[in-house]
Amino acid sequence: MNHNKDKANFVRRLGYAVSQLAWIAIGCYGVSMMLWLALKLLGAARWSPVELVSDLLPVLLLPALISVPLCVVRRRWRLALVSLPALIALVFGYGVFFLPRTAHAESGAMTFRFLTYNIHAESVQLQPLLDVIRSVAADVVAIQELSPAMADSMATELRDVYPYQALHPNVENAIWGQGVLSRYPIVEDEYWRISLGHQRVKFNINGMPVVLYNTHPVHPFLLRDGAVFNMQPHRNEVDEVLRRVARDTVPIVVAGDFNMTDQVDDYARLTQRLGDTYREVGWGLGLTFPDFSARQTLPFDAPLLERLGRPLARIDFIFHSDDLQALSAQVWPTSGGSDHRPIVAELALR
Repeated sequence: MNHNKDKANFVRRLGYAVSQLAWIAIGCYGVSMMLWLALKLLGAARWSPVELVSDLLPVLLLPALISVPLCVVRRRWRLALVSLPALIALVFGYGVFFLPRTAHAESGAMTFRFLTYNIHAESVQLQPLLDVIRSVAADVVAIQELSPAMADSMATELRDVYPYQALHPNVENAIWGQGVLSRYPIVEDEYWRISLGHQRVKFNINGMPVVLYNTHPVHPFLLRDGAVFNMQPHRNEVDEVLRRVARDTVPIVVAGDFNMTDQVDDYARLTQRLGDTYREVGWGLGLTFPDFSARQTLPFDAPLLERLGRPLARIDFIFHSDDLQALSAQVWPTSGGSDHRPIVAELALR
């Protein structure tokens, strides 16, 4: 009898301890997000700890959807107030993605579809990636992490759909490879590399010149000079893209895997010059990375991640200049074996 009573007391004390730890965790979360917001508003957006949090959004803001209502229901008013700024940041930062938005091209406007797709430097499981590209049926495709094997397959198996191809696979490191597939004639093509690969292609779309920057700035989570997180190399590559964009006077699309979210300073600098197509006409959070549903996206066997590993961040973008109008944008529902899901957008020449 005493044994049962002791066991019940232990379970009760354990439950109390767990609940207290949960409230403490909610409090710490709220204070951390308040500090991040305060520092960002005070102009410390480029300070590495602030940039680190910004580069992990919106996933770090999502717990506020649970913590604030839970605190209100349990009448933990102070904790609710502490977590409220994170909820406000989530609503104001991402609420627009869930509003009904429609866009219609002007009468007689020329429209075309763009696809951007990081294909994970794949060199073995090629057919699913080719199938995704065919199924999207875009007019222009921007490819990042192009392997020599994939470039060969595109040149043969997609030539009927995309007769114009500018492919720059890299033998030394496929992650540096870039490529563009097009239904329209390619009149200029330039590839360059800083850390990862970049590409500028000019098309002739029914007599109208359009420039595509197929870009892939380096991600900040690399050990450099003793720092685990460093946005400066990424910033340098965005600077170079913006310098080149400023020299072009024709309609421009800048697409690719940007290795950043929409809360970092580099995104703000890009959108001062260009429109974010998905933010303008997409629906939902637009999460593209990481998708671990295919075995080859992981260096080890992890069945649980393969089942549950779905995108948590929006790091793939299609930007456009003011002389182009965004009509629609969506994240493709399958990755084709890549760790990125493609983004497809329809644009119109104004």
